[in-house]
Amino acid sequence: MNRLDLLFIVPLLAAALCSSCDNKNDEIDREKLLETVTYDNGNYDKYEYDEQSRITKISSYSKDNKLTSMNTLTYSGDDLVKEVRYNSTYPDDIYNEIFEYTKSENKITIEVKSIFREATFILDLDSDELPVKCEGGKDNLVEIFQIQNGNLMKFSYKVNVEYSYEYEYGNMKSPHYNCKTPKWYMFGCLKELASQNNVSGQRKNEGAWNNYEYVYDKDDYPTKCTEIRIWNNEKQIISITKFKYINKN
Repeated sequence: MNRLDLLFIVPLLAAALCSSCDNKNDEIDREKLLETVTYDNGNYDKYEYDEQSRITKISSYSKDNKLTSMNTLTYSGDDLVKEVRYNSTYPDDIYNEIFEYTKSENKITIEVKSIFREATFILDLDSDELPVKCEGGKDNLVEIFQIQNGNLMKFSYKVNVEYSYEYEYGNMKSPHYNCKTPKWYMFGCLKELASQNNVSGQRKNEGAWNNYEYVYDKDDYPTKCTEIRIWNNEKQIISITKFKYINKN
């Protein structure tokens, strides 16, 4: 990041320096919200928000700009109460799934309805309203979240077979650093991308670690992420993801 500290001893110029510092701080503290995530195959996701910086819609598109899926979120006061998930693979919108969320103390009851299934899940939250465990449904799904300092450290889920993921983090911002959507939903839907800091490594089922390298903009938000695997002392690029933002202020 290009930062230039200038020192003046002339009072008039010192005043100008203070103004310069204010502008610089404005740049550093600028809030941005993730607008699009573009994958190396050309497909991309687009996010829309309300005035409180909460996600209202997540739309997924193919590389030729055709809508493939869409999640629409509805709030009541501070609570997320409903989500409709649409998948264009099926004709006549028949694959619309409706998720109704009911919060009671440290539990979220999730009712899922569609022509294909009806299911109930219970999501347990900790004292900070972060997800701890989700279970239910016909297949007896069990999801376990381990979150520390705002970052998802480990996630596991079991439907007949158990899978687990571990994560390491740097000290820079994540793409969703300023998003105000309830964290229980963010971690449930977006997993490690909902964390406060940038993911520096990930491994599945106690296997080898994949590392992540980033390019940042002048406000310290990641604009490009390269997933890398070390194999036979050589770097192998697994994927490249690009991020674009909108300014909140």
